[in-house]
Amino acid sequence: MPNFFKKEVPKMGDTLTYRRSGFAVCFFLLLGFGRARTITPMLISHPYRFVFIKTVKTAGTSVEAFLEPYCCPPGHQVEHWTPTLISDYGVVGQRWPQNDRDNLGYYNHMPAAEIRQRCPQFDDYTRLTVVRDPYDRAISYFHFSHPTFTPPGGMPLDQAIALLKQGDRHVLQERFVAFLRHGLPDEQALLCIDGRLAVQRWIRFEALHQGLEQLVRDLDLPLEGSVADALPGFKRNRQGRQDRPAIDDYLSAEALELIHQQCGWSFDTFNYQRRCVSSLA
Repeated sequence: MPNFFKKEVPKMGDTLTYRRSGFAVCFFLLLGFGRARTITPMLISHPYRFVFIKTVKTAGTSVEAFLEPYCCPPGHQVEHWTPTLISDYGVVGQRWPQNDRDNLGYYNHMPAAEIRQRCPQFDDYTRLTVVRDPYDRAISYFHFSHPTFTPPGGMPLDQAIALLKQGDRHVLQERFVAFLRHGLPDEQALLCIDGRLAVQRWIRFEALHQGLEQLVRDLDLPLEGSVADALPGFKRNRQGRQDRPAIDDYLSAEALELIHQQCGWSFDTFNYQRRCVSSLA
């Protein structure tokens, strides 16, 4: 059995090695067509006794990659894309640019209830996730989805943003409302079991480094250097992220209403403050 009490963690760039005993580490590569969508997996660490449930548009890929070495044998190399990895050390769910399932049972947006069915230690381990201000998360999901979402007769998003820079935010706000009418991912369905929150702790996107630093201390995770240095930045250099309009530029009275309806549970559970229509510029 692995020495779970030896404070040793793989380093970024090391080569992945596999034990021949215990669970086999399986690889499945599924090819898909059309626009790539990131598989949203989960993590289970047996040495450090935690389960990470990844939500949508909350920096989850970087956090997952940060935590991944604690779920794998020493020498594991963290990559942006990975098939499902299962070993005596834990489970790394598939992280892949196609919206496919593998046949190992770990799939896109796997809810806590199903993870619990597959992980006998679920109730005994620390369950954690990352949360984000619902307005900011909705806007991030809007930009993530816009290549596949254009309302009939709608103006391309880059043109709507260009008009905003000229002082006309109406087109961007209409485009955002049309997107919201199609619905946002349901965090409650991911994070609850029988109507009760299944995670014991959450890290706020708005204080990501501080939250991870506290997690490292609380779970006694070995870490060389700082969280800022160790946190992968797979999406850090994507163009356009730093040039996005301010949150208020997207929000109309109807957008507020739709976000409040769809994200009410997240506002209440994670204590995010709702905006009032009177606060809109």
